Amino acid sequence: MRRIILLALLSSSFANASRHPGLEHIATKAYSPSIMDPVIFANLWRSWDAASRDLAEKASDKARREMTMKRYGFLEAPYENGGVPLGMLVKKDGTYAMNCLVCHAGQVAGQTIIGLPNTALDFSSIYEDVERTVTILHGDKPGNPPFPEGLMFLAKGKNPARVEFPDGLLSVSKGTFNSFTFSVYFMALRDRDLNVGDKPIDLKPLNHYLDPPPLWHATKKKSFYNDAFTPKSVRSLMQFSLDPTFSGDTFKSWEGDYEDIYSWLHSIESPKYAGAIDSKLAAQGDEVYSNTCQRCHGTPGKGGEYKNTVVPIEVVNTDRGRLDGLSPEFKKHFSNSWMGYYGDNKIVTRATGYVAPPLDGIWATAPYFHNGSVPTLYHVLFPDERPSVWKVKDYTAYDHTRMGLMVEECSEMPQTHSLNEKRTYFDASRQTMSNSGHRFADGLSKEQRLSLLEYLKSL
Repeated sequence: MRRIILLALLSSSFANASRHPGLEHIATKAYSPSIMDPVIFANLWRSWDAASRDLAEKASDKARREMTMKRYGFLEAPYENGGVPLGMLVKKDGTYAMNCLVCHAGQVAGQTIIGLPNTALDFSSIYEDVERTVTILHGDKPGNPPFPEGLMFLAKGKNPARVEFPDGLLSVSKGTFNSFTFSVYFMALRDRDLNVGDKPIDLKPLNHYLDPPPLWHATKKKSFYNDAFTPKSVRSLMQFSLDPTFSGDTFKSWEGDYEDIYSWLHSIESPKYAGAIDSKLAAQGDEVYSNTCQRCHGTPGKGGEYKNTVVPIEVVNTDRGRLDGLSPEFKKHFSNSWMGYYGDNKIVTRATGYVAPPLDGIWATAPYFHNGSVPTLYHVLFPDERPSVWKVKDYTAYDHTRMGLMVEECSEMPQTHSLNEKRTYFDASRQTMSNSGHRFADGLSKEQRLSLLEYLKSL
């Protein structure tokens, strides 16, 4: 009964939100190529490891779908969506395309929230398993049948504009993505007017993994992305749809739609914590926040002061992979092109630090830091207790004590031969995935930190 009520509430919420043209565009228009079709989706289980495949083969259609959804971190859409997961849409030809919500609609405490990062999403496995499933069903000969458009960079040697992605480039851990893959690798195929060329430009990409920010941050921020490399603009949002199957003219024709999407981003509000809050302890935490956190993160809530402070990497000391991940070559090419308004949008070529984000709705946005390396707010405030390796126990659960993901902590990566199993763990020893830094609570007592933790529930 609770699930029925929840889905009804979510459907009602989306129905109201979908009146905004920006969200309507995202939910109904394809700004990315086809990734699969109903047959491929129904047969993804055939590409799994033997043990999982055996279980799926014996399962009912309903149970097999549930296994598929859970394996890739897909969520059921809280509205009529043609039977596809949230974050996908059915095109006129019956194929499936992904949209922004595959990364930017997530679940916390069992509730689906549009605008929240999808912590459970296994991006790499989606692409890898679709490729394997196509081969299992149809063989690997070109035209028997054609690979879905979205696999153009995976079906080796079958398209002159194909981009080859190294293994694990999209993600190595659930919930974190090298989202700029789509921008850097696809921008490398285009000239300043976005015409697709025959030979890629060397934009010297460095692989780095990110935890998508909550979309409601857009209202307060003056720039997009953790390193503030580009001022907020409509075109900056569009770079993730640069797939070379779209001509420059087609891509540019979407600018009006993205103006609506840009507007929608600025209408999203952060979710409110529904659990119990110790008001006396939170009041003490409010004072701690004012003295410790406010100078960088600003005053939470509507109308609160937020200065868009860039904290130098030498001060915050979190992983610097993002700062090095976007090369000056990429940024200059981006800035001088249509994407950067032919140089009018002033790009930060060499970023020096990270923007301290607004903390509205922070209780819902675990894991923390730009690379998603810290599973709870408790671990943010008690850095010496941060686990080096961790795994989410249940993506529908919530740790109300430590405020964040309910995790199993490990001292090192367990031995496993399954790539899918490896991606259920976050390993902070991997390059660009460090959980170090942000030790600004070191000068606080345990009692002060716990009061601050209580206060953060209220934001």
